[in-house]
Amino acid sequence: MGSTEDAHVKLLARELLGLAGRSASFCIAGGRAVSRAEAVGVVVAWERREKLIRFLLDDGTGCIPCVLWLNHRLLAGRPPAGDGLSPAIPRHLAGRPPSEVEMLGRAAEGHASRAQMGALVRVRGRLTAFRGTLQLTVGGVVAERDPNAEALHWLQCLRLARRCYGRPTPPYPINRSATGNKRKTPSEDG
Repeated sequence: MGSTEDAHVKLLARELLGLAGRSASFCIAGGRAVSRAEAVGVVVAWERREKLIRFLLDDGTGCIPCVLWLNHRLLAGRPPAGDGLSPAIPRHLAGRPPSEVEMLGRAAEGHASRAQMGALVRVRGRLTAFRGTLQLTVGGVVAERDPNAEALHWLQCLRLARRCYGRPTPPYPINRSATGNKRKTPSEDG
């Protein structure tokens, strides 16, 4: 497992939309697996439905399709589906007490209030595919007050792409004392 697989990887829309998808995870340059991402941009399209909010996040390099689920309140009081007619409870909510599901629902409503049309926001979430299209299933939305946040995110993405993401996964650490190999310091090289 690569170090980027469980972290929210800072990506620009151009990089995120260019990820080569597989069933459970996605890859970026250098062969590192990515399952979560973070992006900063302006909400340019917004649609609310009963169970979710869909919005497009424009960071200047492209538009990222985002989905924020609001079905927590519908699932909070519902008994588990056993008749085959009711939709299944999502994995991340299965087995949680109703009070916790309600709390998650209130948090999702708070995120929805920040993801308004024209707002500059930072989103974090899981990369998912729906009908063959890559999207970001949002787990958190933060309204950015600093107008330089988008430019800073760009610079961070460029630096991380150059220094971290573009490099192959490092090999497993070697116990150098056990093999007798020691790394020389510049003063030892003479």
